[in-house]
Amino acid sequence: MAEALAALAVYFLAALALGTIIVCVHVWLAWKVTPQRVTQALDVIRGRSLPTAVNTSLPEAAEPTEEPSYDAILQRRALAYRDLELKSLALQNLQDQLRVAEARFDEKEKLLTKREQAFQEKVQAIEDESVAAGRETVRRTLESVKPAQAKLLLLDMLNKGEERQVVRLLAEMNDSKRGKIIAEFRTPEETDRIAEVLRLLREGGVLAETAGANAASP
Repeated sequence: MAEALAALAVYFLAALALGTIIVCVHVWLAWKVTPQRVTQALDVIRGRSLPTAVNTSLPEAAEPTEEPSYDAILQRRALAYRDLELKSLALQNLQDQLRVAEARFDEKEKLLTKREQAFQEKVQAIEDESVAAGRETVRRTLESVKPAQAKLLLLDMLNKGEERQVVRLLAEMNDSKRGKIIAEFRTPEETDRIAEVLRLLREGGVLAETAGANAASP
């Protein structure tokens, strides 16, 4: 009987030790007991103060954003208005420069137009002088040759459709020489041709057209 009680006591103590170990292990794992925590717990039991804990997990509170003051808003608006005013002045300056350049361009264009017109007038004057000199040479030639030869030259010009030139030449001749040349046109065909020339000469058609053209030209 004593041996049974001794064995039961041994079993009870073994079971109690095993249960204590299991409970300690469970508490150790569940509460995440570390040597540092054990030390802190012992310090609490002994009445010692704990060191100040620093919480590094919480972020620092951000400072509230400062609202701009009324003066700052006015200053910002004034700067924006000044910038806009400077841009407007720059644009106005560019427009003024453009107008000046356009005015200079117009003046140069007018000057070139006048020079071109003067050049054309000089060229036309030289051509007119050249034509007048050539016509004067032909007239003198016709007056210097015999009337029959002058008639042949004028008739050749008429056959080429140069009636206006013939009228001019006869109009610039003296009456005596012109009469002698016209008298050489004797056949009916020649008479018809010279009659048309005399009609133009009498009406002054060629000279009038030439005067009108000169008056109309700039």
